[in-house]
This record gives sequence, structure tokens and C-alpha cells, in this order.
Amino acid sequence: LFLQPFPDRADVTPFQQVDVDLNVALTNTLVGDQQDFTANLDLEMVRTVIALRYGVHPNFEVGIALPIIYTYGGIMDGFILGVERLLTPGRERPLRKNQDAGAFTYQVSRGDRVFIQGQDNALGIGDIVLQAKAHILHEQAWLPAVSLRAAVKFPSGDADRAFGSGEFDGGIGVLLQKTLWRFTFYVNADVTFPGQAFNDVDVSLQPFFLGLLAIEYRVSRPVSLVLQLRGDTRPFHDTIPILD
Repeated sequence: LFLQPFPDRADVTPFQQVDVDLNVALTNTLVGDQQDFTANLDLEMVRTVIALRYGVHPNFEVGIALPIIYTYGGIMDGFILGVERLLTPGRERPLRKNQDAGAFTYQVSRGDRVFIQGQDNALGIGDIVLQAKAHILHEQAWLPAVSLRAAVKFPSGDADRAFGSGEFDGGIGVLLQKTLWRFTFYVNADVTFPGQAFNDVDVSLQPFFLGLLAIEYRVSRPVSLVLQLRGDTRPFHDTIPILD
């Protein structure tokens, strides 16, 4: 629902060149909790992002990202339950153990007022993102390369089908990159300022932070191994633990 920048390098797209990225992610979500708020999510989502970036200056690029989203009941429920039973015999999550495989639920409400609700077998465009990145310091002997980036998310997705928040989001971040021998180290640190999307149910949103640490090892010229560790805070607060 909210702006979440992709992991990225400090490098920018070369001057007057175009970079095209295609990213496809399949996620299976199963969470449930009920207090003052009720959150029931049992679905799979295929999120495809087509991103274009253009080098408008040797040290500056602009870009646009178009997400295409499909939500449905899913095909991975049985497989995930089998993995949980293999790794923790007899201690799989009760929510997973008792679920109806292939079922679809996507709803968050406060009392009888629903404020997030997705649909089964729904396909549509998500919120489009415009972004820019400036390379402000090139890598030196003992200093990393440093870039700054900024992005704005537009409410192009259908909020009634949970393809977007229905509001503008903004974000800024800093990217660091340093190469030592065959290793390259990356650090991303971003903050997102979400639009106040759910005022009608007295849900306030707060800025949230996203951090990334990645290590790349170049095995040979066309092959690398990459390890990423990423953590996010949450935009919700004073709701229920599963959202906060």
C-alpha cells in the first residue's frame, strides 16, 4: 500500500542511456488478529514491477516504476505447511494448520468499518512511483560512493481493491557503496512519509524507516553471490500488534 524503495546501488544510469528492470515477486500472506481492530489476510499476490531509468546527467538519473498486481487464493499453502511441519514437527502455526488451503481473505477493519479490502482474482495497476537519484561522491581509496535518492508515489492504484493507499507518499534516502577486493558492500537508508489514507476510521500513519545491508562477492566476471539483510519499521501505530 505504501512507498517502499527497492534495494539499489549508489551507481547511476550512464548519461543518455536507458535502464529497464523487470521484477516479479510471488508472496503468500497468512495473518490474523482481532482486538479493537480486525486483520484477516489469507492470500497470494503476484507483484510485477516494470521500472525505467534514464541518465539525464553523468551524475543524475530519473525513473518511473509501474507495478501490476494480481491477488488470488494461492497455490503455495500446502507447500508452506509441509515446510513448517518439516522444520518444526508438531509446532506449526495453528493459523496455518487450520486454514482452508486456497481460500482468499483480505480485510482490515475497525469495528464494522472496513478500511482495507482486497478482492479474489483481481488484476490491476498499483501506485506509480516517480524517482530520482544523484551521485554526490564517487568512491575513493578509503571512502565509499554516496548517492541521494527521492521518490513520490502517486495514487494510481484502485484503493477499493487494495492496489494502493489512495494517497501520495514521499520518500528520501541515502545509498553507500564500497568495493574491497572481490567484495562490494552496500548500505541503503530511507524514510517514507505516507499520506494520511485512513482518517475516516481514525487511523493515523507515521513516517517509517527502511534499512538495507548487502554484501556482494564476485565469483567471476558474469557471476556474483549477494547476501541482503533488510528491516522496516511500520507506518501504523496504536492499532494492534500485527499492524504496529
